[in-house]
Amino acid sequence: MRCPFCQNPDTQVIDSRAPEEGYAIRRRRKCPACGKRFTTFERAHLPIPAVVKRNGQRTDYNRAKLQASMTLALRKRPVTPEQLEEAVDSVEQAMIMLGDREIESSVVGELVLGALQKLDTIAYIRFASVYFNIGDPLAFASMIQNAAVPDGSTDGAFDVLRKFRLEHEAEVAAREAKKKAAAERRARRDAERKAAEAEEAK
Repeated sequence: MRCPFCQNPDTQVIDSRAPEEGYAIRRRRKCPACGKRFTTFERAHLPIPAVVKRNGQRTDYNRAKLQASMTLALRKRPVTPEQLEEAVDSVEQAMIMLGDREIESSVVGELVLGALQKLDTIAYIRFASVYFNIGDPLAFASMIQNAAVPDGSTDGAFDVLRKFRLEHEAEVAAREAKKKAAAERRARRDAERKAAEAEEAK
């Protein structure tokens, strides 16, 4: 492999190991020309489902975009780049294991939450507060309070956040239903008015 620092065409593998998840091979390389070291990952190339957004739009999966969102949540947290790579690998593997050609963006979001849940509680809370659109200070405080239960897990927070998301989706659905009903009423009134005008014109 070419050295990314001096562009020397040949580098040496000085360490090779499989992360705990086992979805990739981590190789530590050294350039004999400039002496710099860097890490590469070898992973199987498998088709990942397309992502269907909440508005119904279908888009190709983008690893860089997913990793960037997780990196933002992990900003200034004690998590190594290798741990982040492993977390992204675990999300991708879970997506592949579903066996579907398409996957809802909400499912991807929950997979990311699960990966961050194992990495860092603060990053988990950061991502969840944005993902679930938690703008109520009391709701945010409740989320933090439930972020860690006595056994050290974050299952309590996940249940709270899922509840917030379901409530938010229900509110959105109710607003859309009201808009649809109002539009139908206007359409009926317009139809009745036109029918009355046509009757008068006879």
